[in-house]
Amino acid sequence: MQDFPDTHVVAPSACYSLDRASARASSKSACQPRFLPQFRAILVKIQSLTHLWCPLEKRQKMKDDSRSIFGLAAVTLALVLSSSCAGKVAGRTQNQSNQPLDSGFFSQFSVGRKIDSYLHCVDFDCAEKLEAVVKSGSESVNPLIRLLQYGVTADAGAALPGDASLLVRVKAIGALAALRDQRAVTAVITVLEDSRPLVRAAAAEALGKLGGNEAFTRLLRCLEDPDELVRENTAKALQAMGRPEALGVLRAAAQNESKAHVRTAMEAAINVLERR
Repeated sequence: MQDFPDTHVVAPSACYSLDRASARASSKSACQPRFLPQFRAILVKIQSLTHLWCPLEKRQKMKDDSRSIFGLAAVTLALVLSSSCAGKVAGRTQNQSNQPLDSGFFSQFSVGRKIDSYLHCVDFDCAEKLEAVVKSGSESVNPLIRLLQYGVTADAGAALPGDASLLVRVKAIGALAALRDQRAVTAVITVLEDSRPLVRAAAAEALGKLGGNEAFTRLLRCLEDPDELVRENTAKALQAMGRPEALGVLRAAAQNESKAHVRTAMEAAINVLERR
């Protein structure tokens, strides 16, 4: 740490005693433990400089009440370190992007609270809760992708109704589809490998809304999924994308489809795409 310049000017009011509460609050900076080796040296430096800066009568007053000096030191140290602390907290948050979302995220951040309300919603108010997430725009995309990929921590999952893992994935897919942000495509494609048909069906539907070449190519393979709901949603998604290139695969799939409702969805998609 560089020496403070001797020409630095301190307001006379700084020489007066700080109240004990302020000194105590300032000394409890969140980052202080990281700087303990330097803390005492900084206090000593500030104390010596304070003796140089303050008039003789004030200096004598402060000598009689050492808490004033150390209170001033604590305040100064907190100000010096505050920007460093903020940067480190931001860095830690950035580095946790490959971790499950925890209860802290859901309680401390506005977008987290909106997503948490959506995860907890019941049928009749889910549309309203989803709309609140969508209104957050791009701010919601990365947390939702992280939610889809890594889920939630055990404590956050314990507060969710039913099968938390299934709920989180299906609702995250639905919200990403509503946002229609291309950054979500790769993550949604990944969950097409999920063993649960409900998750794969939701992902197929979402890809139809997200669009793009990557989504289209992967959807064609979903027409061969062993689950009928996935195949049906895939046909509807291809119809929504409106790309005639899907006609050949759809016709072949319709001829081999054993489930009437799935075949109906495939034929509907064929009829729409043939008119393109």
